[in-house]
Parts: sequence; structure tokens; C-alpha cells
Amino acid sequence: VEKKTEKPLSAKIDSLKIDGGKVTLIDMVPEETVTIKVDPVNVSAVNLATAPGAKGTIDLSLTLDQKGAVSVKGPVGIEPISADLEIDVKNIGIRSFQPYFTDRARINVTQGGISTKGTLHVARSGQDAPTAKYAGNILVANFASIDKANANDFLKWKSLFLDQLNVGYNPMFVNIKGVSLTDFYVRFIINPDGTRNVQHIFGKEKEEEKEHGEAEEPAEPAKEEAG
Repeated sequence: VEKKTEKPLSAKIDSLKIDGGKVTLIDMVPEETVTIKVDPVNVSAVNLATAPGAKGTIDLSLTLDQKGAVSVKGPVGIEPISADLEIDVKNIGIRSFQPYFTDRARINVTQGGISTKGTLHVARSGQDAPTAKYAGNILVANFASIDKANANDFLKWKSLFLDQLNVGYNPMFVNIKGVSLTDFYVRFIINPDGTRNVQHIFGKEKEEEKEHGEAEEPAEPAKEEAG
């Protein structure tokens, strides 16, 4: 008896439109909870299908925390995974994402925004892992930070511009044609005990070092009493 070959389940969306949506993202994994409000969210998608080789288009725009704007549009495929997207990001606030790196650098970001414009290419061949490539420019503007210990200015600049950036995954690579930095400032302090402020910002906390030192301190040998 011949077994019938089952056809994979297929689905198709001829048209999808969302106007003025609102989303609140809450991440409680970091030590400090991250809350990001996305309002509005506008999505337009046409001919999205799971059929092999089918391609549709997507047009997404949204605003993060009432300031940062994100626009993504272009053709996408589901089987296999593929995308050629135009990316336009304007003034995404760095401070909103601070809890993700505060355990690595003990600073408070007081201001600063990231903008980028370029193209994202994603593709997958067979069972291989997807490849991704991004080509564009990145601007980090009006960045300022203070150290957590004393609230002193630590690092700031007016503009950090990465020109003709090319990054990829599988294989991993990073190429940058040019880098320009304006109005750069960093506060470097040598304390009376010879330590530097950067050690406290990027190194271990004093309490951690103390606990670590106490844990490793060898026990004193027992004293022998003369009989």
C-alpha cells in the first residue's frame, strides 16, 4: 500500500494593516527592569506566505519612548528565510537600554541617541544557519555619562559617526570605512591610593573584591601548646 505524501501546511496573508497600535515591552531579567513604550506602531504587509519561494513585502514604522523613530520596509520570505530591508532609525535613546550594560560599566547615561540608515540582507540556504549583512552609517549623537560612585562627568561627545559600515553574521565580519569623533571628553582620575577611576567603573566593586579576598585568605595554623 502506497503511503500518501502529506503536503506541508501552508498559509498566506494577502494583506495586513495595523494603524496606531501600542505596545509596552517589559523585561524583568536585568537587575533593573526595562520598560519600553512603543507608540504608535504602524504595520503594512502584503502577500506573506509560507509556500517555498514565496515573497511578500512589509512596511513597519514605530516610535520608541516618544522620541526614537524606526522604519523598516522591503521584501521578505518565510521559506526559506530571506529579507532585503531598508532600515532607517532616528535618535533611539541609549538611556532606555542602560540596564543591559550597567553590570559591565558602572556609569549612568544621562543623554545620547543612536541613528542609522542602511540595508539589511538576510538569507538561508537549505539547513544552514541564516546569514545576515548590514551596510549603512551609524551616528551616536550628544552622548553624556557620569560615574555612579561620585556623579562626576565621565565620558561624553557631540558626535561619533561610523561611515560606510559593513557588518555580517555567518561569517562574522566588521568593516568601517571611516570614523569621526567631535567634542570628545573623558575624565581620568588618579586617586591618592594610586587607583584610577576607570578601575572602579569597569573593574570589580570594592565589596566584591573584599569578599573575594576574604574567601581566599588562608586560615592561620593552629598554635601548639608546650606541655
